Order: sequence, then C-alpha cells, then structure tokens
Amino acid sequence: MLYIHAEGLLKFNNYIKEMVGSYGHICDLWHKQKALEKWANRIDMGWTSNLRISKTYLIPLLKSEIEKSPIKVSEFAKKYNLSYIRAYKLFFRLKQRRLIKKIGIGIFSSVNHKGPLIESLADKIKRKLSTEAISVKEFSRHLNANPKSVSTQLSIFTRKGIVIRIQRGCYALV
Repeated sequence: MLYIHAEGLLKFNNYIKEMVGSYGHICDLWHKQKALEKWANRIDMGWTSNLRISKTYLIPLLKSEIEKSPIKVSEFAKKYNLSYIRAYKLFFRLKQRRLIKKIGIGIFSSVNHKGPLIESLADKIKRKLSTEAISVKEFSRHLNANPKSVSTQLSIFTRKGIVIRIQRGCYALV
C-alpha cells in the first residue's frame, strides 16, 4: 500500500511522464500506469490550494483575531470572502485542537478569554425594548437582524412573560 499526498501524486506522475519521454516505455509503471493517470486526473488543485491558503494564511489570521475578542463565524466568513461552511470548518478544527472554545451559536473565543462576550440577539432585544409598542420590522431594521429570528425571540419572551403582544407583529414590555 502506498500513501501519497495529492501534490506529490501529480509530481510523481509528471516525473514518470518525463522519464518515459526520455527513455521510452521501459521506465513507466507498466500495467499500473493507467491507474496512476486515473488518480492524477481526479485531483482538484483548487481544493489543495485552498487547503494551503487555510494553513498558511487563514488559520494564523483567525488565531490572532480571536485573541483580541470573540468572533462570529458569519462575520469572519463575510470579512474574508469565504463560504460559511469553510469558515466554520476552520473554527471547528481549532476547537478540536483546544485552541479556541465555543461560547455561543456560531461564536468562538480564545481559550483564555475572560472579557465581555458578544451580545446575543435576545440580549439586544431586551436592551432595545421600551414600554411603547415596536414592530418586528422595526426591530429587525434597528438590530440589523433577520425578521424571523427577531419574531422567534419575541414569541419566546412572550411565553416567558417578559413581553406582551399588543397586536400581530407589535410587542412591548410588560
């Protein structure tokens, strides 16, 4: 059994092709040559270059930023033009190595972070609520949040007795 990295496989394939070009078919892998070429054609160099960028650039950048304050995965992904899944995998990889810790949904901080946490949507709503009625649309615009998330939080607060529902889509403090 032979284990080889993707880049090494491509280099090995090119080396064998050069040898065959110089010395003839006596230097190829005979009946294994087709299998080597099949695997070499399957390799996606975009994936391997993304992996290299993650290791050399994104992970050190993430480590330095997370030391300053907690970071949301979505904000990090948006800031560095990454897909959410790829950014989350970077965070999760560091969490598995116990270099960072998860402090909320999609929020991570350094292991030794003792400062204030990023305010959740529920905390923002509690802080912004007043005795006058406010609609879900106004809340979502004011907090720059998804209206469905705001509506869900407000209905949870209604069940807990923190907020009353004045009319459909309008809430106020009790």
